[in-house]
Amino acid sequence: MTSAQRHDAWRAEHDRYLRTAQWARRRAAVLRRAGYRCEGCGQRQATQVHHLHYRRWRREMLFDLVAVCETCHRLIHDLDAPETTA
Repeated sequence: MTSAQRHDAWRAEHDRYLRTAQWARRRAAVLRRAGYRCEGCGQRQATQVHHLHYRRWRREMLFDLVAVCETCHRLIHDLDAPETTA
């Protein structure tokens, strides 16, 4: 199995995990803990939960996760991030 195939298989398994009741409970607990406020910018409503790492994947402790808004989540993953100029 190639590296790309392993990544695709892990991603599929991760997507399945994100649809479980177990994840829904953890996600809800993190959002509640943050008062539904983004822990990245502190300005917008948190609607997503980001894994700080995957060492305890599927058995995450709440401190392994942060509540974020969509904008901050994109920035974390460097998606659509504006280019900076020196």
